[in-house]
Amino acid sequence: MDFSLKRIVRGPLLQWAFLGAVLLALGGVALTVGAYVGEAEADAEVLERGDATTQLQVSALLAELDKQRAVRFLVARDADVIATLNNGQPLAVAGLNQKLRTLAEGAGASVIYVINVAGDTIAASNFDTDESFVGNNYQYRAYFRDAMSGGTGQLFAMGATSRVPGLYVSERIEGPDGTLGVAVVKIDFRLLETLWAPGNAATYVTDARDVVLLSSVPNWQFYAAETKSAAEVAGLRQSLQYLSAPLRPLPIASHEGRTDVVEALIPPHETPHQFARVQIAVPTTDWQLSALFPVEAERAAAITTTRSNALLVLAAGAALAALALALLQRSDRVGRRMADQHHALELAVETRTADLAATNHALVEVINERDTAELNAARLRDELTQANRLASLGQIAAGVAHEINQPLGAIRAYADNGQVFLQRSANAEALENFGAISRLTDRITKITEHLRDFSRKGGRNAVMMDLRSAVDAALSLLGANIRHQNVRIDYTRPQTDVPIFADETGVEQIIVNLIQNALEALEGRANKAIFIAFSSEPGSVNLRVTDNGPGVSPDMAERIFTPFSTSKAKGLGLGLVISQDLAQSFGASLLLDPNTASGASFVLRFPRPTP
Repeated sequence: MDFSLKRIVRGPLLQWAFLGAVLLALGGVALTVGAYVGEAEADAEVLERGDATTQLQVSALLAELDKQRAVRFLVARDADVIATLNNGQPLAVAGLNQKLRTLAEGAGASVIYVINVAGDTIAASNFDTDESFVGNNYQYRAYFRDAMSGGTGQLFAMGATSRVPGLYVSERIEGPDGTLGVAVVKIDFRLLETLWAPGNAATYVTDARDVVLLSSVPNWQFYAAETKSAAEVAGLRQSLQYLSAPLRPLPIASHEGRTDVVEALIPPHETPHQFARVQIAVPTTDWQLSALFPVEAERAAAITTTRSNALLVLAAGAALAALALALLQRSDRVGRRMADQHHALELAVETRTADLAATNHALVEVINERDTAELNAARLRDELTQANRLASLGQIAAGVAHEINQPLGAIRAYADNGQVFLQRSANAEALENFGAISRLTDRITKITEHLRDFSRKGGRNAVMMDLRSAVDAALSLLGANIRHQNVRIDYTRPQTDVPIFADETGVEQIIVNLIQNALEALEGRANKAIFIAFSSEPGSVNLRVTDNGPGVSPDMAERIFTPFSTSKAKGLGLGLVISQDLAQSFGASLLLDPNTASGASFVLRFPRPTP
């Protein structure tokens, strides 16, 4: 506040009114800016989490596509298939039908069938159902023509017989004397679409014509991502790919001209809501996978927090301004009383009062600048810590995706086998399969929970926790990288809890940094090993991470916790600095043990919690 306010506004009441108007205007500005900043931060955080989720969804889709393409390849080269197309004997066809059905059940394919060069289906895995493809002619289908001319084909379309949409992948069958026909595998993605539909989010896949092929929202299938003209719709109809599907535009519109934030009407909601949209191309196809994630709740929470912080700063400034104004008015009153006694003394008092006011003003500015600097420093430390965590997350994301793909494939196989057991009234075997599915689901949940917890922003809030759980989470996140490098982990997990008082996310980040540094130090070496051990001392609980790598040179040991000091070609020298800062934030310490015979050894020491 300007301490010459009395020269601008005459009278104490007017001065207070003027100060109130200024603070009210600043409050409005703070609320407006807080809303803008909070909304931007919430959008960025939701998009960041959504990108990781969408990458996993693309991986699951590719795993299913690759599996069924392999089935297509095997059927096209099967000796029984080639022999049946050559002779066409009824007994051979009957045996081939049974073989195709067994293969479809084991691979989780919707239908597997074989077509001769004339386009007639001679054998199919659904031969004994009401929707049997046997005898149907599919010469008009693009996947048949493409396979006959180019060797392979692929088409997503509505089933002409079953009316069930799916992806048809085909491959030409060659015999000793030339082309014999085409092998086709139909892939049904309905189970995958169901797994894509958690909470209020939505996932859909579009083809090169911007038509929705797959969607976690059931009635969006065969809608258009962009509005189509009547001529474009007519052309799509002629392809017979979508039959009588609606081809209406999706209820999605860009928000304020943005493509990464949209407004969408997703059932059961009756009004549009705002979503963050992540779009990723699906490799080996002309498809694009899009995922919508709700942002309104995240925005509301972020705006509330940002506005609250802004108002707290404004309130502190208002208190200082009010104090300064009160002092100024009191000084004026004293000056007026002393003016009756002596004019010269009045001038001296006024001069002294002006000096005091200037000093107070300078003090307020220093305090505000110091507070701002401290807030900026804390924010930069948190952002640097989060950047380090996300960098580690990028290194382990591929491994986590691989970890999830394996149980996903096993879940699909167990589910298909369980259906077969139920059809055969083998309830005990079916229950065993469903139990295995439940256990695999728990495994996927644990992996994704570790990934989600590790990626969130830590608040540096210390709580009572079990140190073993942080080690478990770090080993789970880095498990794929450890196995890929063939590193032996020497770790005996204590039988009882190891209680400490610390920030859970921060402790996990420190341990991930230490193990990741050890993995990088062991690259290119033989008999690689990392040793993890707990120990205790009077008043402290210790965790030691040691590797049998090249160790730390004396020169590097003296500055290893100094920013930008690193012996790695691609490192920034910030990981250990951030880890030490995190440890100190909840009263712990991170030290390099210089007495290790070989390799590098770091000790994370926590104060022993008081009972």
